[in-house]
Amino acid sequence: MAERRVRVPKDKSDLIDRLTKTIEYPNGAFRSRADVLTFCAAYGYKHRKRQPFKESPNPIRYDVFENQYHDMVFDILALAETSDPSILTNTDEAWERRNTIFEEYAN
Repeated sequence: MAERRVRVPKDKSDLIDRLTKTIEYPNGAFRSRADVLTFCAAYGYKHRKRQPFKESPNPIRYDVFENQYHDMVFDILALAETSDPSILTNTDEAWERRNTIFEEYAN
């Protein structure tokens, strides 16, 4: 199994960086890019805006989301979107579907 990664839309990468509190951006509102994407995915779902994208210059390792307990948002969004409990299975295919839903809502 390859290392799982969550893509960051190229056209929003700069905005995500600016929203993340770093030395370069001390006024960022979020602790990490994973926090920003998780907020954006929930916001996107609330407004039913799901937008596919292709380019992603700097994906985030999925374990970053797991370590911050954001991984449950992937499951919740996928289940709410599909109403299909099989999307929660522990397979690569199901994870890819959950990840795509999360990424597209975050976009």
